[in-house]
Amino acid sequence: MDIFPLSRAFSLGFCLVTGMLTVFPNIALGATTTAGRSVLSHRESSFPSTQVSPAAASSRRVAQRLNFSVRNVRSSPSRIGGFARGDACFSNPQDAQRPMALLPVPANETGSQELETQAIGLMNTLEDRPTFFVYVPAMGVQKGEFTLWSDDQTELLTEKTVTLPEQAGVVALTLPEEIVLEPGDTYYWTLEVLCNEDDRSRNAFVEGLVQRVTPDTALVEQLQQALPRDRPALYADAGYWYETLSSLAQLRYENPADTSLQAEWENLLDSVNLDTAADAPLAPPPPSEPAPQ
Repeated sequence: MDIFPLSRAFSLGFCLVTGMLTVFPNIALGATTTAGRSVLSHRESSFPSTQVSPAAASSRRVAQRLNFSVRNVRSSPSRIGGFARGDACFSNPQDAQRPMALLPVPANETGSQELETQAIGLMNTLEDRPTFFVYVPAMGVQKGEFTLWSDDQTELLTEKTVTLPEQAGVVALTLPEEIVLEPGDTYYWTLEVLCNEDDRSRNAFVEGLVQRVTPDTALVEQLQQALPRDRPALYADAGYWYETLSSLAQLRYENPADTSLQAEWENLLDSVNLDTAADAPLAPPPPSEPAPQ
């Protein structure tokens, strides 16, 4: 059988096709490329865009990262659950919901109100005048006294009367302008609910410890470059509870209708075993105090 005529015919056909592709490159490939582009465009339009706004992306990062680990606690005698034994504020003290300092609670300390000794959270702060937060249930009393002491409680640095909300909520306590925490020093703070001003030992009472420290340069740079919405997570990662809580509270003050911030607040408190106060409303911020003349 003579195969050469078939070979020559095949070669001639191949040359003709190659020539057409060389002279008219878009005849065959153009349809494929165009069709491919059309299919890709159709597929892209079939799925929602993955792009999000900067605010939404920031909120997502906070939601993924905002939790807190208890770093340090210091034991304090004669306290149960962060409040005094006083029962003047409650008709049934054993069943009453009590005020609570919003400080991280170790997991092994939850539900230990029968203990004679309860740990007080010693948390660091970067601020010279940090804000302290306390959950106050509805108690029928709207008068309290906030104090700041030296660590050994031998020197009273400031005391002031504060107005408490009628309904259950979280109140913010601020220091007067003349009081500044010194780096390296530890301070003891209290809030007493003045249910009985004649016998103060029966009043509800919360307490906490705070130590001012100097931040490292890397954290300062991160905070300077971060959006306000990202700062609570930066503070939480670095272990600064007071700043984590106050920066998130500030966002809530400025954006009261933002339910995602409320959710982050609840997640944060849940992460440190403060779920009792997690969904309590945040009372309006205290008015700024003028500097002494």
